[in-house]
Amino acid sequence: MAVTAQDRAGNPLCMLAVHAHPDDEASKGAGTVAKYTAEGIRCVLVCCTGGEAGDIQWNFEKFLLAPGGEVVNRFRPRTVPDAPEVIAAIEAVLPR
Repeated sequence: MAVTAQDRAGNPLCMLAVHAHPDDEASKGAGTVAKYTAEGIRCVLVCCTGGEAGDIQWNFEKFLLAPGGEVVNRFRPRTVPDAPEVIAAIEAVLPR
């Protein structure tokens, strides 16, 4: 049985990790994500790149990953990180 970490009010904990480049999640914070995942904290990873539709080219393309690692949403370079559709998508994968 999996144990879910909770705050003092009993809400499940969740960590959101946002990385600017497509390989940053491997070199910056992977250990932290692994640690908190092992402690039962749900971790969500957002990786930004700069590709256009189709191939990923460089910065500012944004992918939202579910806890299992699957891509659940993709946002184009001109979509700002705090756009309502980005916030709504992130909130949709966070625990309720």
